[in-house]
Amino acid sequence: MKKLISITLTIIMVLSAFTVIPTASAKDKEYKSKNCIYTLNSKGEATVVSNYYKGDYWKTPSYWKIPSKLDGHKVVKIAIKTDDDMVILHDNIVKIKIPNSVKSITKSLKTFVKLQRRGFYGDDNDVMIVCSKNSFAHKYAIKNKINYIISGKTYGDLYSLWHHYGYRLNNSKNDSAYILPTMVYTSKSIKPSFKIMKGDFKLKEGRDFVVENLNNYAVGNASVLVKGRGNFWGEIILDFTIIPAQARITSLEISGVDSVKCKYKSNDFNSPPKMIQYSTDSSFKTKKCLTTTKYFGQTVTGLEPGKTYYFRVANYIDTQHLSVGYSKKDKDYYVYMSGLKRYYGKWSEVKSITL
Repeated sequence: MKKLISITLTIIMVLSAFTVIPTASAKDKEYKSKNCIYTLNSKGEATVVSNYYKGDYWKTPSYWKIPSKLDGHKVVKIAIKTDDDMVILHDNIVKIKIPNSVKSITKSLKTFVKLQRRGFYGDDNDVMIVCSKNSFAHKYAIKNKINYIISGKTYGDLYSLWHHYGYRLNNSKNDSAYILPTMVYTSKSIKPSFKIMKGDFKLKEGRDFVVENLNNYAVGNASVLVKGRGNFWGEIILDFTIIPAQARITSLEISGVDSVKCKYKSNDFNSPPKMIQYSTDSSFKTKKCLTTTKYFGQTVTGLEPGKTYYFRVANYIDTQHLSVGYSKKDKDYYVYMSGLKRYYGKWSEVKSITL
C-alpha cells in the first residue's frame, strides 16, 4: 500500500512539472509576456521571438526592453522574426535593450536591422543595441556593425548620444543645439572652445573625442568635425559663425559747416568695407547709415550745425553662405553655396562731436 502511494505521488509530481515547464515538443509554441513573444526549450530557457503584438500590430515601442527573465524563465537567446511585415514604422531610432543573460543571437537580428534601416517607406531609420560592456550583445553589435550604447554608462555613438540621450553643448536644453558661439576672424584657423556634456558628466577632448577642422578660417559660416575616440565613436558636425574683426574710430573732424570726417581703422582683415552709423541720440534709436569702401575715412555730409552727433562703425564682409557636410560612406567632405550673405563685425566704441 505504501509503495502504491509513493508511486502515485511521484506520477503527480512529474505531471505537475510538465504543466510548469513545456517540453521540447513545445519549442515552436509561442508564449506572450507583457512586452514580447517567446518560446521555451526543454530546459525552460526562453528565446525572444518578437514584440510586434503589443498595441497596434504596425507600431512597436521605440524602446524594446528585453528582461533577463520571462515568467520566471531565463532569457538566453534572441531570434527575431524578419518578415517585411515586421519593419518598424518609427521615424526615430529603435533601441533594443539586451540583458547579460542572452548568450546567443541569431542572424535574424542583423536582418531585422537591415529591414529597419531600409524602412517601410524608405525612411532613414536605424536600430541601436543597449547592452553591458563586454557582454555577448556588445561583441555581437561590434561584429555586425550595429549601433550600440553601453547601458547605465555614457559610452556610445556621439550622434546617438546627442540625439537620444540628452548630450548637448555646455548643457544646453535645445535639441538642435549644434551652434557654437560666434568667433572673430583672426587670419588663422579658429577652434572654438566647447563642452559636450550631460548633467555633471563631461566628455574629455583627446580621450573621448578629437576635433578636426572643416571650414573654420574665413568670415562666414564655419564648422568643425568632432570624432569619437576610446569608448566613443561616430562623429557630429558643430557649426559656428566667423565675423570680421572689430573696427575702431580713430578721430572725428569737422570738415565743413555741415560735414564731419570719420576716420577709422580695422584691427585686422586689411581694412574691409565699413558700415557707419550716426545719430543725435546716443542710444541710436533714430539713426542714419552709410556704407563705404574707403580704407581710412569717410566724410559725412548733410549734418545740422550746432548739434552733437554720435558715431560708430563696423566692418562687414559679403561672402557666400557656405554649408559643409561630412559623408561617412564616401569618407569625404562636401560643400555647397547658397547665395551671398553679409557678416558684420562688432560695433566700435561710440564717439561724439559737436558742429
